[in-house]
Amino acid sequence: MTFEEVMTELEKLGTEQTRKTYARHGVRRSMFGVSYANLNVLRKKIGIDHDLAERLWAAGNHDAGVLATMIADPARVDTAFVDRWRASLDNSAITDALSKLAAKGNLPREQIDFWCASDDDWTGQLAWSLVGAVAMNGAGVPDEYFQNKLETIEREIHGRKNRTRYAMNCTLIAIGLRNEALKQQALAAAQRIGHVEVDHGDTDCKTPDAVEYIAYAFARRLGGKQTRARAKTKPAKAAKKAKPARAAKKKKARAAKRKSPARAKKKAPARSKKKRPAKAKRKAKRSAPKRRTKAAHRGARR
Repeated sequence: MTFEEVMTELEKLGTEQTRKTYARHGVRRSMFGVSYANLNVLRKKIGIDHDLAERLWAAGNHDAGVLATMIADPARVDTAFVDRWRASLDNSAITDALSKLAAKGNLPREQIDFWCASDDDWTGQLAWSLVGAVAMNGAGVPDEYFQNKLETIEREIHGRKNRTRYAMNCTLIAIGLRNEALKQQALAAAQRIGHVEVDHGDTDCKTPDAVEYIAYAFARRLGGKQTRARAKTKPAKAAKKAKPARAAKKKKARAAKRKSPARAKKKAPARSKKKRPAKAKRKAKRSAPKRRTKAAHRGARR
């Protein structure tokens, strides 16, 4: 698709309701109001097109900028590229989109550390989000690197700007989920930090409690491992035996229901209504007309 075709399509897909939602989340630049569901449809349609991504980012439109982060080539994402794009960051949504793209690139940790120290709120959010991405997915990074980040977070989080604070809190959680050793250190740091205040504007968004979130996520992870372990140890035939057992249980329940007093009481009136008269009464009923018929016949003969 050409730049003009994409912009025309974005304009068609925009809605007033989505524009209001984005505005509540701090988007002030021009926008069409395209949902992320529709942006993902366009992403799949376009594929990777780095040159188109550059033009979309330069357009200054919010929807075009988010789409640009989706179709840019991660192989061409380096320090110069991120420095160029981060210069136009002006809201948390577009910053989050750029951080997801930057996490796929080849960025040296020294450069990320440099951005972490920035006093600019959007640069701080971007950089700390990248540290969190490294904690979740970066292989071969020593625990010492994240231990130093925990010390920085504990020391500086309450004094940093709004969205940087939020990103630091999320990174604290990500470090706590990396492994068991870092989990204990992150929990201890989170308890000392306490509540992290973040202004989310006119939205229902909340800042996650690091202690609760780390404990919950580890419990979910452990539960999943135990379930998979049990599935591996049980033979395949065990699943097949469950069906007859359930069927027998249902059959037994139906039989008990048929024998229950409540069911017997309900059926009793029905049986009494259908009860046939006694044999003597039936015989008398049949014979009475015959006697009358014979008497009438004798009278006729006389």
